[in-house]
Parts: sequence; structure tokens; C-alpha cells
Amino acid sequence: MRSSVEELLKEADSYDNDKKFMAASDLCQELVKGTQFDNATLEKICNVFIKHLDEPTSDIKGNAIRCLAKVVTKIPEHQVAEICTKLVQNLVKPQKEDSKNYDIYSTCLKTLINEVTEELADLMCRTLANAGLLNRTDFPQINEELIEITNQLIKRFTDFLIKNPNVLDRTKLSKELLNNIWSDRSTLRRRSSTCLGTLSLIIPQKDVVTIGETLFGQMKENASKKNLLYFTFALNSVAKNAANKLTPILSGLLKFITDDIENRLNEESDDLDFQNELIDYYLSIIENFVKKCHKEVAEFLPKFINNELPQLICYDPNNVINFNAKEKDMEVENQGDDEDEWGEDDFENEDSSWRVRRGAIRLTETLIKLRPELLREIANSVISNIVACFKDKDENIKLDVFSTLGNFLESITVSEKKTIEEDPQEEMLQDMMVLNRLKSSYVDISAIINDIVLRLCNLFKDPKSPLVPASVLFLNASRCISSNMMEEWPIVFATLNKNFSNKSSPAELRVNSLVTLRRLLRAQITKTHTNISSDYPAILEIIKDAINNSYFKITSEGFKVLSTFYKVLRPSLQDAPKNYEAYIKPIVPTVISRLQETDIDQEIKNSIISSVSFLISYFGDAIESDNLNLIFKNLLIKLKSEVTRVQTLKSLAGIPVAQLNLNITNELAALLCDIVQELCLLAQKQDRTLKLLSLEVMKNIIYLLKQKLPKDRQKDIVDVTCPYIEDKDFFLAQLALEVLGKIITLSPDAGFYKDAIGNCIKLTKSSLIQGNTTQRISEVFHLIGAHKLADNSTIFNSLTSDLNKNCLITAAKALAGFVSGVDETARQKFIQELLGKVSSSNENAFLKQVSLLAVAEIGKQISLSSNKELLDTILKIFQSKEEDTKYYAAVALGGISVGNIEFYLPIVLDLIKQNADYQYLLLTTLKEIICQSDKSVHQKLHKEKLIPFLFSFAEKSDESLNHIVSECIGRLCLADLKENAPLILQNIKSTSPQVKYTTAAAFKYFCTKTTPLESVNDLIPALFDLIYDKDYTVQKAALGSLNTIVYNIPRSTHFVDKAFLEALAGTCKFKPELVKEYELGPFKHKQDEGLPLRNAAFSFIDITLELLNDKIEFSYKIDQVEKGIEDPSDDIQIIAYQILTKLAALSPHALVSHLERLLEKFEGAFAKLLKALGSKQEGERANDCLRAFLRAHVAISKLPEAEEVARFRDFDAKVKANEKCKEFIQQLSATA
Repeated sequence: MRSSVEELLKEADSYDNDKKFMAASDLCQELVKGTQFDNATLEKICNVFIKHLDEPTSDIKGNAIRCLAKVVTKIPEHQVAEICTKLVQNLVKPQKEDSKNYDIYSTCLKTLINEVTEELADLMCRTLANAGLLNRTDFPQINEELIEITNQLIKRFTDFLIKNPNVLDRTKLSKELLNNIWSDRSTLRRRSSTCLGTLSLIIPQKDVVTIGETLFGQMKENASKKNLLYFTFALNSVAKNAANKLTPILSGLLKFITDDIENRLNEESDDLDFQNELIDYYLSIIENFVKKCHKEVAEFLPKFINNELPQLICYDPNNVINFNAKEKDMEVENQGDDEDEWGEDDFENEDSSWRVRRGAIRLTETLIKLRPELLREIANSVISNIVACFKDKDENIKLDVFSTLGNFLESITVSEKKTIEEDPQEEMLQDMMVLNRLKSSYVDISAIINDIVLRLCNLFKDPKSPLVPASVLFLNASRCISSNMMEEWPIVFATLNKNFSNKSSPAELRVNSLVTLRRLLRAQITKTHTNISSDYPAILEIIKDAINNSYFKITSEGFKVLSTFYKVLRPSLQDAPKNYEAYIKPIVPTVISRLQETDIDQEIKNSIISSVSFLISYFGDAIESDNLNLIFKNLLIKLKSEVTRVQTLKSLAGIPVAQLNLNITNELAALLCDIVQELCLLAQKQDRTLKLLSLEVMKNIIYLLKQKLPKDRQKDIVDVTCPYIEDKDFFLAQLALEVLGKIITLSPDAGFYKDAIGNCIKLTKSSLIQGNTTQRISEVFHLIGAHKLADNSTIFNSLTSDLNKNCLITAAKALAGFVSGVDETARQKFIQELLGKVSSSNENAFLKQVSLLAVAEIGKQISLSSNKELLDTILKIFQSKEEDTKYYAAVALGGISVGNIEFYLPIVLDLIKQNADYQYLLLTTLKEIICQSDKSVHQKLHKEKLIPFLFSFAEKSDESLNHIVSECIGRLCLADLKENAPLILQNIKSTSPQVKYTTAAAFKYFCTKTTPLESVNDLIPALFDLIYDKDYTVQKAALGSLNTIVYNIPRSTHFVDKAFLEALAGTCKFKPELVKEYELGPFKHKQDEGLPLRNAAFSFIDITLELLNDKIEFSYKIDQVEKGIEDPSDDIQIIAYQILTKLAALSPHALVSHLERLLEKFEGAFAKLLKALGSKQEGERANDCLRAFLRAHVAISKLPEAEEVARFRDFDAKVKANEKCKEFIQQLSATA
């Protein structure tokens, strides 16, 4: 190896250029491979590369630069320093011949600076500084290169230079750069200005302000001179990097800029190019302040948006573009373009007004992204001018217009998810696409939105327009403003049809046209905007063309359009399939043919299978038997394939079998039985998704086949589902119970349920079961009792044994289901047994409690008024010493009252009025009655004047009783809000904190999702006013109810004003004076009594974040998030991180612009979390908090702009390097 290297070193000095080139490349390759050399050899190799920089041949010079860039990380640090020193010295002390090669040395140095790692920051900065990087020569070109190298060095190692202020003489550099702005050399001025901007990153604010004041002073002195441009450009460079450091001069500078813009717009200029460039820099300065000085610039923006910005967007001093022409004249305009195209191009080359328009449009886009609270002003004053720029001749400006309008539409719309209960596949359609709607506060700008649609359609008529980018905006518009587009359906559809049908259109344009069409059809499903039936044939032709296309994306999207088209043709399954013959039958053979194909792209396979499921869902009752059999035969084949198995299961699970009248022929029944057999195999796989989907499809097929499902297949199903009736996976258990219930209903006399019943009994003992699974258990035990699948006494005894505190509700529901299912004689017997267990003094507390809960559940379904002992037995329990038993007795009394309201309600009301000792329990009973009863019962209670009676409890009761009273009042008020409103207003303004607390808490129960805002319009302002109450418990109740109200009635957020937000910010603040210390024997316990209030305040922000996103300054949200991150409570920290995660999705650009500020809080919070993880007491809660933190951190790290923040990159690397964080991040990625 040594001999070959020596030969290469000799050849590198050869007179033959080819040998020199190859020798240098080979030496470089040896170093890159990691070949070890002694220091002497390394130095010789490096000298070869340096020597080659002086070669006259450009190929050898370029190769030397590339080699040095590759090996700089492979050679010792001292040799890197030597190379850099030599290169700098060759620049600052050039020989005559060296002065000709300055560009080579400069390029090499800049390449090395870019290629070295961060670890060499210290070496590079100190070496270059010591070598004389800030020295100057007699050659202006070399001086310019040195400035550019300095600029590159500062940009590359900003963090190091900030921490080491002694490296590089910044005072000397700044003075030189400022002086250079007066230079006659334009390249020196420009490079110095750029370097001055970069320098502002690493110098203190006072020095940046000094530079800013100097430049601003020169701008004012030279306001009428041409060199105003130089100082403006320099100040723009500084603002681009450090606008946040220029806040002391911001106000004066912005006033100067806006005044100068206004004057120049009102006066004719003799040098438009100068004026255009100057205004462009002005706009850039404003944009930089908008990005980095959020609070300071707020006062200036509204006036600028309403006055100067609209004029600048349509700035056209040479009248090249007729912005005022109406849309109908556009075609005439376009026709004239071809005739004098050459002249227009020549004129455009001389016209630089595009710079102003571009700057104004980009500033508008920045405002839309970063200042959502200004969207209303932008919508009213600016957007129509942006739309007018569709006429602009400059393609880049059109692209900026598309981007700006896309962001605007995203900002003024909200996601609209609607489900139609009669159609299970509606959810699948929503998964395919979620459409937006205009926020209610922007409905009044529909005319502007419609204008956007029309102008965009006309844009496609011009072949010179950027059609693909335009189609992307059209695509975004179809998601955000589909309703507005449907109002202009004829011209919109004609545009889509033309774009797709033109075979020469780019593939992306055709795909975008299909997606847009699909979204518009989706909007037509949600609401019939216009009659589009006349275009059905044309839509069908588009679909036929798409699904037979050779390009996989077009084919896949074509089938998705077809899926949506089915729903358009038959909006309700109750309607006759009248459109089948004309539009569906002709395409069915093609669909089946494509379904049979195997050698096609996976995306196409999935789209076809999904489309077939929609075909069955909407027209299964109209498809011919042969075709239906063929479809299911192919679906069975797809089910057996690992590649298409999951998609097939998902599709079959979504078919609304209960609403379809499928013709189940013997042949189809046999196919479905084969599918069941395959499902039984899939349900036993380890993959949870396969298990869940297999059980879902089983339910559908059982329903379809009914008695045609053979007994052996039924047994297979029961055998497969039985093991899943356990508490390891609740959702799987729930599905298994549903399948079991269907089989029992189908074949109650079958003898294969023993193991399943045993598992059901075991499941009732689980302390983890809840929700729908509990209800399914009850239903299965009802069937067990009704069909006598086991000995009644054995089942009853099994359900009442081995109880624990956490399984009482599940066991009670199972008991109630079983007892309600058996015959009348057995039922009465079991009810008496339950009452006996309740009244017995020998039974344990759990048995008494489960018996009471079971009686409550039975009483809701069957009247128990005939049992004379029941009421006395329950009332005696009120005297029990066991608090839980007394509570369950109250619940039981409420349950049996619901079953016979006429009999029990008067008794309960009398008891409440006469028994002061048991009022808490009796009010609990009343709450159960109210919660479980319908509106007629509420009206009856209203006639009893119960609400004023309940209010009488509020003043003298404690907080726990007030919760019950407030719920009772709230639910009763719902029966007649108009009549009860005066009483609510009277009590909410009471002088008693307890009464105000109770009234405020009642709001959450009568402000439901079905409550019209108009019915509570006069009440809600009084609730908002309680935020100013002096009693923090009243504030807590008010905010708790407001959280419910704004969630249920989003339009109620229009009551939020500036004063409320200021008060809300006050409640978000941690108050040490509310932390109370209590002595508990030898221990002291601290309780933060302000925590519930802060929790409610942060929850309000969390809930209303999307609703108020365009009404609240972003800096306000960040202020509250910072409070939350620093809050001592983990609960508040978690909500703060949730808010951050949402902000990353709602306003990513605005969030990134505040990232530097947030990082200080992040770093402190992260250190505290890592410390808390090691604590036994705080470890578990710290894990939850860390997860929330990482969820927010990961959401931010995915934002492209976040990568540009150097400090965040470093912090991100630190987080991801932590082993504990790695584990959590992997979990988050897996569940994303």
C-alpha cells in the first residue's frame, strides 16, 4: 500500500494533467475508505490538494476542491487548521499570480466551512480569525470574497460564536461593513449588507440597535436620494436575521416606511425601477417584523392592511395589467394576448412592478399564517385584490397567489364531520375525505369566495397559465369551500371535465381533477346544493375513462370517485334503486373484471375492493344474482390473500346489511358460508386487527344468512369467539359478546354454549370492564335467561358470588339482564332473593350493594310497584352505617321510580320535603329519576315547582350536595328554558356564593348539543360575567360550565371579548396564596385550592382553540402555554402540552415563529421531567407528563420550518438521544 501511495504522490506532481487528476482522486478515495497513514504522508497528501488549487487547469482545481471537501473530516484537526490557514493567507497576502486564483481559494474555503462537523466549530472559527480573515488586501474582489467567507462562517457556526464573543473582532467587522455601504461597488455593498445581517445574529441587542439606528438615520437623511436603496437593503438584511433585536426603533421605522410608501404611491416617479425595488425592500422589512416582533407590530398592522396593502397587491404603474376588468371580459383579454404577444413580452421585461406585487402578496401570506386574529381585516380589505392577481402575467406571482389563497381558505374554514345514522358507510366516506365549511363568522364573504372559484375556472382557459399548481389550489378549494364550488357547479364541472378529458394534460392535473370531483360529489351527499343529475352521464364517462387508465393513480382515484358516485345516485337506502339501470348496470361488468385482476398495483387493488363494498352497500338489492355471486366469489379469493385480506375485511365490515334486502340464493349462501369458514381461521391469528375485523364481518354474515347458516358453522363461530370473552381486550370481548348474542338468537336450542356462558360469568367479576362491554354482557345474560340455556339458580348464584368493589356495576347489569329475561315466576323469586340479601344483616356489603344496583336496573325495565315490601326495605337501608350501601339504596329507589313514575314520584317528592336527615340520599334518588326519565317526567316535576324548591338547598348546602342540586336544576330547566330563564338570571346574580356556584354549575346540564343558542342567548352573558367574581369557587363553576357550553354550542364563543380573555389569563396564573397546608397527625399536607380553577381555565383554552383561533392574538396563547409549562401541577402542564400539540396543527407557522421563546421553557421543563422520573413518588405521573411533552415536541419537530431554528435542532437531538424518550417516541409513532 505504501509503495502505491508513493507512486500516486509522484503522479500527482506529473506534467500529465490526466495523471495529476487521477492521482488526486485516488488519494482522496484512500482517505475516504479510512486507510491509515502516518502524519508525514497525510501532510504530503493534503499538500497535493492545496498545490492543485494553483493549477491552471480548471478540472484539476475543481477536483482539488471536491477532494478537500471529502477528506476534511478524515484528517487530523491540526492539518485542517493548516489547510485553512494556507488558504486564507493565499487570499489576504496574494502574490501576483495568486490574485488570479482568489475565486478558487474562496470556493475551497466556503466548501470546507460547509463540510466540517459542528465539533470543529472552535477550530475553524479561531483558525480563520487568527489567519487574518478580517484583514484586507489591495484587490477589491478578494476583499469581497473575504466578506462572503466571513458571512458563511457566521451562518455555519452561529451558536458557537454567540457563546464565544471574543472570537472574531465584531466591532471592527461591523464598522467595516457599515462603511462599505457607501461604496461605489454594488457587489461590495450587497455582500457587506448581507454579512451585516448575519453578524446581527451573534452580537448583543444594543449593538444591533446601534447598527439599526445608523442605517435608519441614513434612510431619513437620504429619503429623496438614490442611495436610500442601499441603506434600506442593509436594514432589511439586519431585520431578516434579527428583527426581534430592533424593537426600540420599530415604531419610528414602520411609520417612516408607511409614510414613504404612501407618498410614492400618490406621486408619479421618474424612476419606477428604483421605486419598485425600494418598496420591495420596505415590504420585506415589514414582513420580518411581523415574523419576529409579534406584540410590538400588532398596533401598526390593521391600518396598513386596510390602507396601503391592497394598493400594493394590485400595484401596476405602467398599466400592463387591467386589474379592474370584470371576469366576463377575461376571455376577450386572453384572445388579444396572442396578437401582440411579442410586444407585451418586451414591455414586461422592462416592467419591474412585479417585485412590489410579489412582496405584498408574500406579506399577506405571512399575515395569514402568523396573525389569525387579523383574518377578518384581510378578508374584507385584501383578498379581493389577491384574487385579481390571477390576471398577472408573471407566472411566479400566480404561484404566490395560489399559495396565499390556499392558506387563506384553510384559515377561514373548519373541519365538518357529519354522520348519518341510517348509513354505516357514511363513516367510511368521511375517512376517505373530511370536508371543511366556512366558519360562521365568514359566511358574509361568500361572494368573495365564489369570485375565487369563478376566476380560478377561467384561469384554466389560458394555456399559458401554470395549470398543475392551479389544479392544486382547485383541489384545496374543493376541500375547504366545496359548498361554494357547488353553487357554481356548471362552470366548475365543465372545467374539471375539460382538464381530465384532455389526454395531453399532465397526469398530476388529471389526478387532481378526479380528487376535486370526488370532494364535490361528497359535498353533494352531505347537502343537496344544486341539481347535478343532468351531468350524471358525463360523470360516468369520466369514471369509465379513469378506472381503465394505465396510470395507477388515475385508476385508483377513479374507483374512489365511483364509490362516492354510488352514494350520490342513491342518497338513502329507503329510496328505490332507480338509477341502477341507467348508470350502474353498464359499469358493473368492468368493476367485476378489474376485481378479478391480480397483477396490478396494490393501491388499485384496495380502491377496487373498497368500491365493490360501496356497490354492494348502495345497489346490492338491485344487482343481478349472477353478478352478486361473482362479486362475493372474488371477495373470498381476496380474503385468502395476505396482500388484500385486511382491505377486504374492512370493506365487508362496512356493508349496512340491516338496511339491504339482498337476495340470498343458495349459491350465495354457500359462498357466504365459505367466507365464514375463512373468518374463523383469521379470527385465530395473532394479529389483533384481523381478529377485530373478522368478528365484525361475522356479525354481518350471520345477519344475512340467518337460518341458512349451518349448525356446524354456528358452532365454529362460538368456539372461535369464546376465548375472547375475557378482560384482556375489552373491544374484542365486546365484539365476541355481540357475535355470541346473534348466534344464541339464531339457535337458542343448540348445545354448544357452556364454555361461553362460563367465560361470561368470569367476565362479570372483572374490575376493569366498563361502558359498552357491560351493556353487551347484560344483553347476553338476558338471552341466557330467556332461552334457559343453563340452570337459573346456578347462574343467579354465580353472578352473586366472588364480588369485589370494582365489579359491582358489571355484575348488577348482568343480574338485571338475566332476571328480566327469565319467566315471571322465576323473576319474582329472584327479586325476593335480592331483597332478602339487601335486608339481611348477615350478608357482606358487596352483596348488598350489587343487589341494590340490580334492583335499580330491573326497576328501570319492569314496574316493581306490586312488591309492597320493596320501598320499606330500601328506606331502611338509609339508616345503614355503610355510606356506599346507603348511596346504592338511593340509586335503587331512583331506578324503581323510573319503572313506575306515576306511583313512586309523589312518594319521593314527599320524602324529600319531610326528611331533612336523608336529603342528600333523596336528592340522589331524584337525580337518578331525572337523568333516566324523558321530557314528560321533567314537565311533571316542573309543575311541582321543584326548581325553586331545589334552589332553596343551594345556600345552605355543601359543595357535594350542590353538585347534585345543580344537575337536577339544569336537567329540569331544559324542559322549558324560556319559562325558567328569569329564575336562572335571578339566582346567578345572587349575593350568595353558594347560590351562584349552584346556578353556574347547572348551565352545563341544560346547554346540550341540541340546545339552540337563541334559547340561552340572554343567559350565557351572565355566566361569562362570573369570571370576574371574587370567589374562586364561583369562577371555577362558571368556567366548568363554559367548557361544556362552548363544546356543545360552538357559536357561544362570540360572547368572548378582550376583557374576558384578560380575566381568563389571570385565572391561568398560579397563585401561591391559594396553597393551604393541613396537619394530618404527624404529617403536613399541602392542597392547591386554586388548581381546579386553573384546570378549568386551561381546559377552556384547549376546547376553544380552533373556534377562537382567528379571534385571539397568537402571543396571548403562547403566554398562557408558558404559564402552563411552568405550573407546579402536572395536570396543568399536560393540558399546556396538549394545547401546543393542537397549535402545531392549527397554526404551524405562527408556532415556529415563537419557537425561540418557547425553547427556554422547554429546556427547563425537560430537565425537571427527567429528574422527576427517578422519584418513586412522582415517577408515574412524570411519565404521563413526559408523554404529553414528547407528543407536543414530536408534533413541532415534524414542522419543516422548525428545522430552520438552530436552537431547536440542538434541543431535538438532545431529546431524541435520551433513552427514556426514545422509548416513548417509538410508542407515539406506533400509535400515530
